[in-house]
Amino acid sequence: MKHKKVTIITVALVLIMLYAWRFHYINSQVLYPVEIIYGKNEEAEIGNNFFNSNSEKMNGYSVTVKDKEIMDIKDFLSKYNVEKTEAFENNDYICLVTVDFRNFSNKAGENAGINVGEYMITNKGYMNYCDRTAYEYVNDYKSLLFSLREGTSKEFIIPFTISEDAITKEEFIKGDPQLVISLYPVQQSIML
Repeated sequence: MKHKKVTIITVALVLIMLYAWRFHYINSQVLYPVEIIYGKNEEAEIGNNFFNSNSEKMNGYSVTVKDKEIMDIKDFLSKYNVEKTEAFENNDYICLVTVDFRNFSNKAGENAGINVGEYMITNKGYMNYCDRTAYEYVNDYKSLLFSLREGTSKEFIIPFTISEDAITKEEFIKGDPQLVISLYPVQQSIML
């Protein structure tokens, strides 16, 4: 009986040590993304970087932040003649980021391009995705997914609705907000 207990304890300890070694080995092999931050009006080439999958094929596209405008949500609703205001009830202000997308060498046509729905705005501890409802009000082209012909560019406005409960307008402005244009293997952001 005593021999059986010793064997069980020994096997359990060996299994725990193997698990700990494997856990350490796997976590020590993680490749963290390199972070590159571009300035406003600086053209950022997306390259072979992506948000969720390397099948996104944004290589050959670039993004340039032209302007940002922060306005109260009531002013936004008035300026863009928003009739269905329910989607904006829990928001206090909106950040409108004007960007220029350019296809300088992507030959994949409609099989590649940009998904604006993946674009994020960050501000130290705050992060938010493009507001899909507001996007339709500020752009002529309503789809969040698009591709451009090689050698062409198009300007879009990417809206981010924000609640004062999450971050005040003053904190947001002072916190050096950035537009995230890819996450991996290089996390690229553009200062607003």
